[in-house]
Amino acid sequence: MICDTQTSSLVAPADHQASAALGIIACMSVPILKEGRLVGAFSVTDDRPRDWTEAELALLRDVGERMWEAVGRARAEAALMESEAKYRTLFNSIDEGFCTIEVLFEGGQAVDYRFLDMNPAFVRQTGMEGAIGRTMREFVLDHEPAWFEMYGQIAQTGQAQRFQQEAAGLNRFYDVYAFRVGAPAAHHVAVIFNDITARKQADAQLHDLNRTLEHRVTERTQELMNERVALEILNEELEAFNYSVSYDLMTPVRHVEGFARLAAKNLEDPVKAQRHLDTVPQGARRMETLIEARLTLSRTGRREPKISAVDLGQLAEQAQLDVQAQVGERQVEWHIGPLPQVQGDSGMLQQVMTNLLDNAVKYSCTRDQAVIEVWAEEAGGQWNVFVRDNGVGFNPEDGHKLFGIFQRLHRQDAFAGTGVGLSLVRRTVLRHGGTVSATGAVGQGGTFQITSPKPAA
Repeated sequence: MICDTQTSSLVAPADHQASAALGIIACMSVPILKEGRLVGAFSVTDDRPRDWTEAELALLRDVGERMWEAVGRARAEAALMESEAKYRTLFNSIDEGFCTIEVLFEGGQAVDYRFLDMNPAFVRQTGMEGAIGRTMREFVLDHEPAWFEMYGQIAQTGQAQRFQQEAAGLNRFYDVYAFRVGAPAAHHVAVIFNDITARKQADAQLHDLNRTLEHRVTERTQELMNERVALEILNEELEAFNYSVSYDLMTPVRHVEGFARLAAKNLEDPVKAQRHLDTVPQGARRMETLIEARLTLSRTGRREPKISAVDLGQLAEQAQLDVQAQVGERQVEWHIGPLPQVQGDSGMLQQVMTNLLDNAVKYSCTRDQAVIEVWAEEAGGQWNVFVRDNGVGFNPEDGHKLFGIFQRLHRQDAFAGTGVGLSLVRRTVLRHGGTVSATGAVGQGGTFQITSPKPAA
């Protein structure tokens, strides 16, 4: 405190004139300290000599403190305004959608939410304009419950969550990060989100493309396997045909040649010669039958299957009619169960079914009461179809020979046939992607099984 600057020893004589010129004759100052550090000073002056009192000094100190607090508040407000301006600029310029919501509960369960604030990107990413103050159900009445459940959980637990969720009512898919803001009782949640619909669509298209590619690879692999099997069958049949030419077909040729030679030797006896000549056509007809059977098998191998839905039950009914002439007056007990619908060539599969029933009828002809059963069983990705008879059966050790061309396990004079029927069955079934097998025992009949793959889903 200086009561008179013109006489105080605290003021240098050289400053007396300047003080008087400024009207500072008496002055009082107090320091402003914060945390022991000098941050400023507050002073008052008078243009006349003055004896300062302790009350005036205390008042000056109080006013100084208040002034400094006001300065601090002003600085804080300025900093806050600057921060808010930066936040608002960021808030308005980010690409991500942002909003704050109030989660609405009924009976402790989140049932809706109200929009409190949002940035411009919110409208771009949702298409929802004028949303402030309105609820989600006002825009989409049947909005997915998962949204309410997730935001309700965040509002109640305070645990932030990142998730992806479809909003079908907006025709969009979102990647979302949400966290609680404000007092827990307010149930306010801040939401940052991105519209990832295009990415999801691209992922779905890529998934479909991969499935299509996998399906094509599977189909092509199956085609190659079928081609390999067909080639193996052709090689087997070529070997069998070579054997047939050298044995099966040569037998009727030798038959014709032998009886023709005998007829030539007995020309002096017309009756005997005629008897020998009468047997020649039998060999010729046998040779014709074998050749026709080989041609039938060859035509089956060259024909491309025409794939469509085929009812095996209808094929079995037709096959039963086809073999009726062979049944004649015999007693045959039929048991034909429900059969599935499969994919294949109707004509080719009809031949398979007819050949299997023909085979069952033929080899059960020695029974007073023949029993023929046809049924199907579902096994994973395929159907198993069975044909069983109570006929003469076969030695299991010879079962692999059943489906070979011109292969026969019984004498021609016991059971007529060419040895081509089951070979045709095998070729057709394999061309349809299935398999064929047989089980049986001598005197106990046989069971033939064919498989048909179900079409891929």
